[in-house]
Parts: sequence; C-alpha cells; structure tokens
Amino acid sequence: MGIIAVVVVVVVVVVVVVLLVAVFVVVVAATQSRVRRANHSATLPHLTLDARQKRIKIGWQTSDLRER
Repeated sequence: MGIIAVVVVVVVVVVVVVLLVAVFVVVVAATQSRVRRANHSATLPHLTLDARQKRIKIGWQTSDLRER
C-alpha cells in the first residue's frame, strides 16, 4: 500500500503543477495582450515605433525575396 500511496501523491503533485503552469501561461498571455493594447496609446511611443520599424523591415525583406 505504501508504494501505491507514493504513486498517488506523485500523480496529484504533477497534476497540480501542470494546472499552475497553465494558469500562469494564461495570465502572462493576458498581460502581454494588455501591454500590446497599451502600446498603441501614447504611453510608450518608442516601443511602438520599434515594433513598426521591425514590421516594415520584415515586409521589405519579404518583398525583396519575392521580387528576386
């Protein structure tokens, strides 16, 4: 019975850890989406400019590759 008890405890701990990680991932994703929405306002203009420049550069790279 001792071995079975240990296995049950380990399984319960693993399930709890997985659930905690899943909740953490969801919270991080939600905060990132809020940050992205906040970036569209005038609070952090330098970050939005950097992101736009990266997007434009990526667009140029893809268009150059398509032309070639």
